[in-house]
Amino acid sequence: NLTVNFSVFQGEGQRSDQPAFGRYLEGLPDSLGLGAVAPLAGQSGINPAFTQFHLRLGRFSFRSIGDFYDITDVSTLAADSTRPVRRGIRTAYNELRYTWRAQEKWKFTAKYHTILQFPEFRGLPDSVLRDQARNTINRNRFNLTANYDPSHRIHWQFGVESFRDFASANLNRQLLPVGQEDVSYFNTALFGQGIFHLPLGYLTAGMRYDLNTTFGQAWVPRLAYTGKTDRFHLKLLASGAFRAPSVGNVAASFTGAYRIDSGQVIIEDRGLKPERTFVLEAEAGWQISRNLFVSASAYEMWARDPITSRFFQDSLLRTAFGPQAGLQVYQNASRAGTRGLEAELRFRADWGYLNANYAYYSTGGKVQVPDFQPLGFAFDPTDRTAPTRSSLLAFPQHRLNLNACLYLRPQLSVNLSASYFSERQGYDIGLLPDNPGLLEGRLVSTPPQWLANVYVRYQGLILDGLDLGIGVYDLFNQGYDYYQAYFGLEAPLPGPRREVMFSLSYDLSFKDKKER
Repeated sequence: NLTVNFSVFQGEGQRSDQPAFGRYLEGLPDSLGLGAVAPLAGQSGINPAFTQFHLRLGRFSFRSIGDFYDITDVSTLAADSTRPVRRGIRTAYNELRYTWRAQEKWKFTAKYHTILQFPEFRGLPDSVLRDQARNTINRNRFNLTANYDPSHRIHWQFGVESFRDFASANLNRQLLPVGQEDVSYFNTALFGQGIFHLPLGYLTAGMRYDLNTTFGQAWVPRLAYTGKTDRFHLKLLASGAFRAPSVGNVAASFTGAYRIDSGQVIIEDRGLKPERTFVLEAEAGWQISRNLFVSASAYEMWARDPITSRFFQDSLLRTAFGPQAGLQVYQNASRAGTRGLEAELRFRADWGYLNANYAYYSTGGKVQVPDFQPLGFAFDPTDRTAPTRSSLLAFPQHRLNLNACLYLRPQLSVNLSASYFSERQGYDIGLLPDNPGLLEGRLVSTPPQWLANVYVRYQGLILDGLDLGIGVYDLFNQGYDYYQAYFGLEAPLPGPRREVMFSLSYDLSFKDKKER
């Protein structure tokens, strides 16, 4: 009854080899200006690491996950145009679980897990490091769930969940400025749902009630229907969601009340309301033949009090600190929403398979958050021009994905994949030509793109279990640059260009003695 699993992963890579804009570190001579464009080759490291341990003994299990993510900060430059700053997040996740039955129709599961997370910084000058985060953020969660099957047509699930979020203060100031005191809040939830087996499908109805010591209470409903025949299936869903602001959201929040004292901005009031969303979704599928399947879905989404990151500026800040002064803060917008549709086709035959899916979204007819819309660039929000299309910053409205596999021989296969992205819009940032100490920005567009990949795999090379693979990603070297999804003061982040990948793997097969 004892099972033990352990895995370790270590990765190392470069984000891109393209040039990108970065700001000079604090304390460098003003003659350098605010920043410069420098290549990312060898200066954009991404180093993830991951460990997992899982133990199961009868009804008891324990899981421990360590996640270590370390990257080069490509937004900062040293005087020699290198990027010496590295930032990382360390996360430890542990879970205890115990499951037991009471009679035949009752099943109970108790879970306790804790998440511990803190940031790391390297390469920053001491004067800057003192202002950076060393906060430890911790969440402890307990969950007790009961499942009851009174008959083969009815299933009930209900339970209680409670968690505590805690952020420890750092007396040297913080990137998450929780102040000189620790911050914590509690959330308790009651939930329940029933699944009913009807003659023509399954009906699921549920409700969740959350009570947060800081953000109040919320009711979240869920109603779903799924039906299936030999060749058709149908899914209908109406669901709500509630998201309490994180500690980091609250720490950087801003209600609009501030004062200027001795040349510094003093925020007098912080606070956010929880974000609530409601989604309607419908999906239908048809198995046309043994080889061909098609499906289509549509959704409508509304968000109330969405938590947004925005650049705040007003006349008082401009007068006191200059025309480009502002605060990057979190605030609640009034409402937002999107609607969209998706379609999928899957074909499978003896020679291989072909999958295709298409997705489209629109913000037309919805109340929108100005900081998420492609407006004309201006530091003063009142000077930004009205949107000309029903899309969001950074995201294409149309996307098409194709994936095909050809079996050339029993051991040799070729995988072809491609993604089409329609036009995207975002902001680009640079320096004023006549004043390198000030920024300028503009709304730019990326034309439609095709990103194509090819991968060849040979299984059983020389001996069973030895596989060889070689592939090319971004075959036509299109490149995909990432825009900020909100109005900010960062240039687009270049993505990788054409890459060649080589893979050699060997699978060790262990057989049970009885099988031998």
